[in-house]
Amino acid sequence: KEQIDPAQVGSSSSHGDPSAELDDKPASKSIDRLSRDSLGKRLSQTDEQNLDLAMEFHPADGGCVAWLVCFTSFCTNGTIFSVINSFGIISEWLITNYSASKSLAGAIGSAAFGCLFFFSFLASVVTDRVGIRPVAAVGGAVCALGLLGSSFCDRQDRITMLLFTHSFLFGAGAALVYTPSLVILGHYFERRMGLVNGIVTLGSGVFSIPLTKIMKPVLLDGIGLSNTFRLLAGMSLLMVLYALTWRQTRPARHAELDHYLSPRNSLAESVTGIGTFLSKFCNVSIWRSRGFLVWIVACPCAMFGYFVPFVFLPNFLQMRALLQYNITSDKQLKQILSNGTAATRNSGSSNNNSSGTSNEVYNQIQLSISTAESDAAIMLVCINISSSVARLVIGKLADSQCMNRVHLQQAAYATLGLSILLLPPSNHRVLTIRFSLALLFGLCDGAVVCLMGPIAFDLVGPSGASQAIGFLLLAMSVPTTVGPLLAGYINDVTNRWDVPFYLSGLLPIVAAIIMFLIPQTAQTYPAVCVVENFDQNAKSNLDI
Repeated sequence: KEQIDPAQVGSSSSHGDPSAELDDKPASKSIDRLSRDSLGKRLSQTDEQNLDLAMEFHPADGGCVAWLVCFTSFCTNGTIFSVINSFGIISEWLITNYSASKSLAGAIGSAAFGCLFFFSFLASVVTDRVGIRPVAAVGGAVCALGLLGSSFCDRQDRITMLLFTHSFLFGAGAALVYTPSLVILGHYFERRMGLVNGIVTLGSGVFSIPLTKIMKPVLLDGIGLSNTFRLLAGMSLLMVLYALTWRQTRPARHAELDHYLSPRNSLAESVTGIGTFLSKFCNVSIWRSRGFLVWIVACPCAMFGYFVPFVFLPNFLQMRALLQYNITSDKQLKQILSNGTAATRNSGSSNNNSSGTSNEVYNQIQLSISTAESDAAIMLVCINISSSVARLVIGKLADSQCMNRVHLQQAAYATLGLSILLLPPSNHRVLTIRFSLALLFGLCDGAVVCLMGPIAFDLVGPSGASQAIGFLLLAMSVPTTVGPLLAGYINDVTNRWDVPFYLSGLLPIVAAIIMFLIPQTAQTYPAVCVVENFDQNAKSNLDI
């Protein structure tokens, strides 16, 4: 299509022509239909599209609809991450009741998180093309379908199907609804984006705390695994209703891509044009940044051990508590529990001392298991609470000009690794130590997540930050999935949790050391939050 000649635009301005208002800077709002009709006689079709580009978009930054969108995004964030964060309790249930290997149980939970990371970048592209509301609605339906399918995997020979229903379907669906839930905020907020970002990310902790607390005693023990998954599917189906409130105020169609796909073009013109269009989605310049290259190596390195506590903390605490009874494996525990149940049944007809001693040991073991499960739930609650608080506090701290954000994330990675390293040698009888380590882990987790966006903007600038975040999520999806799988495999072979947890704690410290190679870079103020990254991604890839 022909472009408007700047000389013509300039000359027309002297005669009061409305086309003088044209600007080559992209904007985000179409003109009113009435204005379009009134100017249609004097503007060509190309001029009309460029006039659309010149209109500035300003979000309302408030109002009933805007805060409703914030609330539904808050609920969406909470639904997705509460299911992911509480899966460690479900994995322990699978190991104990269905004799699932720890490597398989770990892979199911971590692969869902990995799919969320992997498909988030692709979901942002689909959202740009199709629109926020339809993509999010489909994502919520896919999440519900995956969890509903998981409810039928309630037999030992069907556990592997959870890799498809829970890991792939739920993870991919979560990405389709999670990304639009962040993008839509930029359509309604601008000045209050930091506050809204804090509210939305707080949903993860608010939803995870009660779900983690009731998962074992109320859901799994009360209604069973199948009905638990069905309840989670119902929660996920509500995300379809949440998505219906996300009415975007910017068009999602790519006028340039529609032009390249026009049947009036030759095949060669279409191929060349599409290649030019797709090059907008791959910013090659970010790979020339030494700081970004170091960063995209360090962060995935830390992710190998990051998700291990979320998946295996319940089983770790249980096996640590049972060491005093010389129980070192789940197979041995299952055999003792079955023998103890039989001894309890025979105790009514037998009054010998050995039967009484067996029943007493059996009751002590059951009490230790129950205590370990309760402690694990409380520790997961502590992680979620401190992570939510850290995301608010660290976000404000990152705005301080005396604070180096890269060094702050380095310290968070190093401290996170240290908190994992201290779990195996800590005394399981001293609950204060365990809960303190959980709070420390959660604080570091919140700091790491909160600083992703600001560091991306500092390293590659605003034009490449969205793709830097996207590529980083793609890179982190692999270690997030593989890390718990390897940790579970090591435990299956050695029947020891200290080695996997030591390795998991060591890798974030290695990542912190690698980040010393990042050169000193100028920082932007105020810090740009994660929500603004996704919004920037949507705006920079649209021809509007």
